[in-house]
Amino acid sequence: TCRAGETGEAVGRQVHRPIMTRMRAACQTRFAMNDVPQIFDARLRRLRRARAAPSFAHFSFLADAVGEEIGDRITATPRPFACAVWCGALTAPDIKDIDWIRADAVEDFVPPGGVVFDEEQSPFREQTLDLYVCALTLHAVNDLPGALMQIRRSLKPDCLFMAALFGGQ
Repeated sequence: TCRAGETGEAVGRQVHRPIMTRMRAACQTRFAMNDVPQIFDARLRRLRRARAAPSFAHFSFLADAVGEEIGDRITATPRPFACAVWCGALTAPDIKDIDWIRADAVEDFVPPGGVVFDEEQSPFREQTLDLYVCALTLHAVNDLPGALMQIRRSLKPDCLFMAALFGGQ
């Protein structure tokens, strides 16, 4: 099986924001060093999610439905998943022979032994995972193509990525 310590360490990232007047700052789009528009404030999102964590179970009906649906789809996949990551606040489904590495950007949603990391900076080494699930976490990522490329690199050839995102039909 695969353990969180074997997959790498979380990588921190600082966003360079030049000092501007308030008016100019309000009128201009912020850019990270890699020139990806910073539409979502990751720090503020983490703070809000950390504040919501203690009472999350009382309002998690949608998250529970997503977790159940993903679990059904994984169970219907006729292959073993020795090293699997569950990224998101949801509780990973209890599936035979899958020992999940729990991961999230907020420490309060990660059990002991899990990985806390920014969704845009994957801590997992190349070709180490058999399954990567993102449950309601990728909708507020500034660099979605970049995050998906990192997830793809962390998966072994011919392995499974599954995600649930908020969006339209």
